[in-house]
Amino acid sequence: MKVLRTLSYIVISLLIIFSPLLLEAGWQVETVDSEGAVGQDTSIEVDENGNPHISYRDAGNTDLKYAYYDDGTWHSETVDSKGDVGWHTSIAIDDSGNPHISYFDYTNRVLKYAYKDSEWHHQTIDSEGWTGYYTSIAVDGNGNPHISYFEMYPSTQLKYAYYDTTWHISTVDSEGEAGYYTSLVLDKNGNPHISYRVKYPIWDVKYAYFDSTTWHIDTVDVEGMDGTSLALDKEGNPHVIYRSGYPKYNLNYAFYDNGAWQAKTVDNNGAVGTQISLALDKNGKGHISYYDTTSYDLKYAYYNGATFYLDTVDSEGDLGWYNSLALDGEGKPHISYYDSTNSDLKYARYVSDPSTTTTTAISSTTTTSTSPCPMTISLEEESDSLALIREFRDSVLLKYAVGKAYTDLYYQHAPEISGILLTNEDLRIETRDLVTRLLPTISSLLNNQETEIPNDLKAKIKSLLDKIGDKASPQLKSTLKKITTKLQPLRKTKRAKD
Repeated sequence: MKVLRTLSYIVISLLIIFSPLLLEAGWQVETVDSEGAVGQDTSIEVDENGNPHISYRDAGNTDLKYAYYDDGTWHSETVDSKGDVGWHTSIAIDDSGNPHISYFDYTNRVLKYAYKDSEWHHQTIDSEGWTGYYTSIAVDGNGNPHISYFEMYPSTQLKYAYYDTTWHISTVDSEGEAGYYTSLVLDKNGNPHISYRVKYPIWDVKYAYFDSTTWHIDTVDVEGMDGTSLALDKEGNPHVIYRSGYPKYNLNYAFYDNGAWQAKTVDNNGAVGTQISLALDKNGKGHISYYDTTSYDLKYAYYNGATFYLDTVDSEGDLGWYNSLALDGEGKPHISYYDSTNSDLKYARYVSDPSTTTTTAISSTTTTSTSPCPMTISLEEESDSLALIREFRDSVLLKYAVGKAYTDLYYQHAPEISGILLTNEDLRIETRDLVTRLLPTISSLLNNQETEIPNDLKAKIKSLLDKIGDKASPQLKSTLKKITTKLQPLRKTKRAKD
């Protein structure tokens, strides 16, 4: 359709405000595997094409299993069925898209490793005593695996193994029963960094890293109970999440900055954080999945560097045990977890437009959006208004290069924008009022009618963008500034590529 010259940056700037509505952002939840009692000890990774890969335990058959999504459907296969295997799984994907899995063999009390090229290969890595609990795996640029794990007997210690034509095994920390809940990450030089728990004297949270010569060990926090998950920012600084002990049972977030550890509380509403996973996006912002033992829900937290925004991902039953989180190339989170009500493996991902998503599970599919849309709340479910705005999106914005570009901005900022609007009622009300006033303009544009936007409304729109910017991260603040100062009218000649 012909786009009138009156369609200026004002209408496009509103996109960043009501984009949670236009794109219907939310969590898409599905059952991946329901064949028997499956889904414990999950670990997830996302490949370069945005497809998830999950390792998990089949408790009914005592097997290690692997599921992956490809060509619009889920595929599942048994990796190892010799004995009682598949405990404490961890998965990594190499540059060729091949999966690597570390896990504990309970029958033989050994650390095992499996990888797939054209077929699955299995190896026992460490069989000294009872070893291989709490595994965590990463793959370096050469496709070589690195694994952290806990030896329970005869020694109680944190161990590390890596492969480079042969396996090398070393003890990292043997003080105070070190090595519970390990989490391993490789830095840009391929050196390992590990977070873990020490049982004595008081479940300290610790962090160890190797500098190509020796191991260095630091205490992150002395108030701990269980669980750790580690990520490195682009400067190589560690970020660790963990659960504090009695009487708080909070989910905490610590990061290393200016020579010291800084700790913050993520969630202190009840007993939370027994099962946890952390990833950082390209802007260094934290994405966290965790289990709420008070409400029995799977939850998600986003940290923009100043504020934590909390969300419930799935609450239909007792959900969230053994959760694992990974980010795709666009920074959107994907979570695998266990449904203990139904003994199923489940998966959730954050999407910007669920209506364009089709999912097929191995045994059954339940696709739901569990995140409330801030603008749907603001407009109080006014279906006619919502339909008009969505028609404007589809018929105008997404047909032109500039409109498509600024629609895509939401994919980058969706969690933060949603969090700001959800936690500020005044902004929701102000947004509702402004969008309501713009509906006649949008309707006129859809009907190819000349129209103007009053100057006072333009000023109020800019004021609202400024208020959102006051609560925004530096990245979102920069985006909002560009929107209000550098946007051009949409032009018919610059169509977006499909």
